[in-house]
Amino acid sequence: MSLTGARIVLRIRLEKAVGALNSNQEELLNAARGDTERLLRIQNELLDLAHLAEGGAGFHRARFARRELLQAVVKETTDKAAARNLNVV
Repeated sequence: MSLTGARIVLRIRLEKAVGALNSNQEELLNAARGDTERLLRIQNELLDLAHLAEGGAGFHRARFARRELLQAVVKETTDKAAARNLNVV
């Protein structure tokens, strides 16, 4: 089964379309869904790197707003940390 297929099966099961789940089952399926999402992101990043290595994409210089970029990174990091009851210092 592909990762995409596994993700679909997990989503359907977590939606309880085929019956109720006990708390242990739901916890395990949520963990599996998170792992599947992480593996898909890694797979896509590896495919992007392979594409770059083949010369399929080029780089170009561009100006960007550093302050806004850093603020966005800090906000995303802070939000993720807060969701896990952590503080970013």
